[in-house]
Amino acid sequence: KEYGYTDTFANGCESAGRLPAKSIVIYRYYDQADQDFGTGKTPSIPEAAQGLSDLILRLRDQVCGKDKKARAAFRVYLVAHSMGGLVCRCLLQNSTVGVPAAKQLVDKVFTYATPHNGIDMAGFNVPAVLGIWDINNFNRKSMAHYLELPKGSKRVDTLNNRFDPDRLFCMVGTNPGDYDVAFGASRKFAGELSDGLVRIENATVQGSPRAFAHRSHSGYFGIVNSEEAYQNLIRFLFGDIRVDGVLEIAALPLP
Repeated sequence: KEYGYTDTFANGCESAGRLPAKSIVIYRYYDQADQDFGTGKTPSIPEAAQGLSDLILRLRDQVCGKDKKARAAFRVYLVAHSMGGLVCRCLLQNSTVGVPAAKQLVDKVFTYATPHNGIDMAGFNVPAVLGIWDINNFNRKSMAHYLELPKGSKRVDTLNNRFDPDRLFCMVGTNPGDYDVAFGASRKFAGELSDGLVRIENATVQGSPRAFAHRSHSGYFGIVNSEEAYQNLIRFLFGDIRVDGVLEIAALPLP
């Protein structure tokens, strides 16, 4: 909101009328998993990505109407946490999901604590048959399928030339200690080099800009609530200066 953006959510619903260009829209793809809001059926990653495609096109209509110049200039930023980042990647990478027009309208993507290379517990990738908490979405074979990557891919953290990695920022958490999900079992099996759920080595996309904050995957002290992540977000979306640096370590003496 410091940059002129406004909410579009009011009276329990998203606005169905005209919207200003700088609008904050929440994609509530999980509502349908609740019987009070939807069918009670949890959407698959491709289903959620298809809905995101539909939403982007609908927003263009709400913002631009029939103004051809405005429609040509229309773009969106996608800001996603955890599995939401995989929904974004599925839209951008899977040629069978969404429509090209919606994909082309995505200017930048910012992910918080997204398991871009899946989730490992106790040193093993979670199995595809484990459906509890949708954990099977983070099995690398399943991910290769919905991200349209080659079968047998050992790593699935590549955009496969479907989207410019320079336009996708990865915010990585490094503090497992504050993640209390499953009574602390998650952080125990994820290990120290994680945010309590996603290991640091699995939280980035190949070739993408990234930053690290000593925050957990979610919760009161989670990465989404952190000032560090917010500052990286606004610099990535609105900054006009970029500096690339390389640190060369000649020696690392240990005690």
